[in-house]
Amino acid sequence: MNAKQSMKVVQSLWIYILYVLIMDFIIISCIFGKAFNYVHESPGVNSYFFTNNIILKNEIETNEWNYVFVNMPFSEVKKMYHKNIK
Repeated sequence: MNAKQSMKVVQSLWIYILYVLIMDFIIISCIFGKAFNYVHESPGVNSYFFTNNIILKNEIETNEWNYVFVNMPFSEVKKMYHKNIK
């Protein structure tokens, strides 16, 4: 194998490693409450958007997020957050 062929093998290996790294994580975002009405475009395939605002469903799905409805009022979400982040 000459140097040029070795370089192509190395490049292919790096492309494969980057693909595995990109496909091996999850992006999570959330909005709770009704103060927001805009959602940025999803940065990747494994992107999940949590919200208790059903009005945002179309906006979230249009921007290619996986929509996850949290059936809980914001006050309960806030309590859960403060309880678990200590």
